[in-house]
Amino acid sequence: MKVLQLCNKPPFPTVDGGTIAMHALTRGLLDAGHTVKVLSIETAKHPFNVDKLNDEYKQQTNAESVFVDTRIKPLPLLTSFLLGDLYIMERFISNKFKMRLIQLLEQENFDLVLLESLFVTPYIDTIRRYSKVKIILRAHNVEYLIWHRLAEKERNPVKAYYLKSMAKQLQRYEQWAFSAVDGVAAISSIDTQTISYIAPGVKVKTINLSTEYKHLPLDAIEQNTLFHLGSMDWMPNVEGIIWLIDEVWPLVVAKQPNAKLYLAGRNMPKSIINRAVANIIVEGAIDSPTEYIATKQIMVVPLFAGSGVRVKVIEGMALGKPIVATTIAVEGIGISNGNNAVITDSAIQFADAIVYLLQHPDKAKELGDNAADFIEQNYRPQVVIKKLESFIASI
Repeated sequence: MKVLQLCNKPPFPTVDGGTIAMHALTRGLLDAGHTVKVLSIETAKHPFNVDKLNDEYKQQTNAESVFVDTRIKPLPLLTSFLLGDLYIMERFISNKFKMRLIQLLEQENFDLVLLESLFVTPYIDTIRRYSKVKIILRAHNVEYLIWHRLAEKERNPVKAYYLKSMAKQLQRYEQWAFSAVDGVAAISSIDTQTISYIAPGVKVKTINLSTEYKHLPLDAIEQNTLFHLGSMDWMPNVEGIIWLIDEVWPLVVAKQPNAKLYLAGRNMPKSIINRAVANIIVEGAIDSPTEYIATKQIMVVPLFAGSGVRVKVIEGMALGKPIVATTIAVEGIGISNGNNAVITDSAIQFADAIVYLLQHPDKAKELGDNAADFIEQNYRPQVVIKKLESFIASI
């Protein structure tokens, strides 16, 4: 099968959950014997670093990108909002990207166009006009849900109104996008249910993201440590960490004074940096997520808005880390509370779980081992690619 993979940002090197998910699928398709061509949108936030691409990846994918200026500009944002347009999607529309896409569709015969995320769906009409190829949208999230959940928690009435308006616009757009493709590969079972509800009749199937279990050296772990790893230019991550620092952390150090909290992720905001005290270490962007995870004891994932699945949670589980998380943070993964992670939305219970695992390392190890076994059984690349192949064949 010859696949054209359209990405809203360069999938390699992997710098966040989205790129990890995209690259894992690319790798899985290639390993299964398929041909993959990668065409991505390059932005100021997500540049296409050719020097960081290894020779094998360049040869196998012939990866290329087109620069699109997606920076948010106040005047177009306001104008778009007043006119009822969807600026969040309009930012990704580019004539240069469209022309390169047309060239590829005219020059090569693809069996499938794989749209990675909602943000490349503005090009569906172009694909339909220049090819009869099958189109599958890989829905990394149900975007309107993220904005809806943010609106529900927003106390500022002006911001809440804006977020609610955006959620309604995104829901209408997603209904169109889901119906305009031949199939939707949702990244979680909960998203599959949501998509089926808002867009009845759409062909949708849950296709998990994939990851490999990796053995980590136990002697490298720094004791009494917690860590969070995520993109800190994403509002739900920032709000979750502020809750963790303000509501949970004082309860933890009251019972475990030697505990340390490490916070990593690119674009760390001042609202987090300014909250750092002696036992909170803000590290910002890191070069090797796997090595970073390997040296810490417990993963914490506080999240109260979002959709899809958190790739970092799956990575942490695959690496055998005990995890304490909120409900939304592990939504759609299939976690069993108390068996392969601890799930709670209460600050007191969140803190109690952390303290218990720090004080009972044998229980923490059991939780991490169970998590790794779960990922091995459900998220191996071979399992995921077979599901995708079956879904494609059914369309």
